[in-house]
Amino acid sequence: MATPLRWGQKLSNGQPVTYGMKAAVWNGTLDAVEAAMNQPNSNIMTDDNRISASILPADITAILAAIATIRAKLSFLIQVGAQERLDLPKLGEKTVGFHEKCTAYMASNPEFTPPFVLPAEVAKDIDLRGEFHQFLPQLLELVDLITGTEMVVGSEIYMADLAYYQSVREAARRGHAGAETIYRDLQTRFPGAPKKPKPAPTP
Repeated sequence: MATPLRWGQKLSNGQPVTYGMKAAVWNGTLDAVEAAMNQPNSNIMTDDNRISASILPADITAILAAIATIRAKLSFLIQVGAQERLDLPKLGEKTVGFHEKCTAYMASNPEFTPPFVLPAEVAKDIDLRGEFHQFLPQLLELVDLITGTEMVVGSEIYMADLAYYQSVREAARRGHAGAETIYRDLQTRFPGAPKKPKPAPTP
C-alpha cells in the first residue's frame, strides 16, 4: 500500500521530502516521490512549475525604451475612462457593414451629409483606424501573453506559500519547536481567515 506524504518524511537515501520535489504534491504519496526522484534530471522542479525564467536588467531597459518609443510615436493617444468605454457607440463586426454603406453614400450623395460631419475628418479617422489595425492585433496578443504568464508566475508563488503554510501547520500539530508561532502568525493573514468581531457600539 502506498505511503501517504506527511510532514518530516525522508526518502530511502535519507533526503528530506521538501516542497519542489517532483511528485511532492498535496495528498501525494512517498512512493511517487521516490519513483520521480529516481528518474534522470528530476532535481527539484515540479510538474506545476511551468515558468522558470528571468529577465536581464539590460533587457528590461530595452523593453522600457521600446515602450517609450511606441508612446512617442503615438503621442496623440487619449485616456478613455471605463464608463466612456461603455457609453461610446462601437464600430465593430456588427456595425462595419452599416459603416461601409454610409461611407459609400457620403461619397455618392454628399448633399445629405449634416454640416457638423466633416468628410475630411471622417476620411482621416478611417485611415487612422486602418493604421491601428496594422499593429494592434500583435500588441493585444503580446499583452495577453504577458498578463497570462504573470498570472501563472503569481500562481506558482502562491502555491509554494500554501504548501509551506500546510507544512508548518502540520509541524505545529506535531509539536515541533517554533512551528506554532509561525503558524499562528501566518494564520492571521491567511485568505478567508475569520475577521475579528467589531466591538459593539457604545450606547
